[in-house]
Amino acid sequence: MCDRYKQVIVIGDFNLYSCPVSISNYFEYFMSYCEFTQSNKVPNVLGRQLDLVFSTGFSGEVSVAATDDALVPVDPHHPPLAVSVCPAPAHPASPSSSPAAAYAAAHNIRPTVEFL
Repeated sequence: MCDRYKQVIVIGDFNLYSCPVSISNYFEYFMSYCEFTQSNKVPNVLGRQLDLVFSTGFSGEVSVAATDDALVPVDPHHPPLAVSVCPAPAHPASPSSSPAAAYAAAHNIRPTVEFL
């Protein structure tokens, strides 16, 4: 995913606070490998962020804000969020522009599983 798609945004309910350390470590490795940044700073009623917004490859800012507009009844652990994305200009990136791509090219690694 990191090498094939240059602009990626992942939004979801991760509940990482309750995960074992080993899962959190794998997750941190994945985040670093794909060069994701986490943009949600909106806390829930317990002061945690369970709903996360990850992105990579956007020239502009990915911003997250609390909103009063909800599609379903509000869960205090998952406040409604408004996400704004400024996409990068449409120009191809070089295949070795990320550390993940450079490592894969240097070690002749080809992805065998696609998640998308």
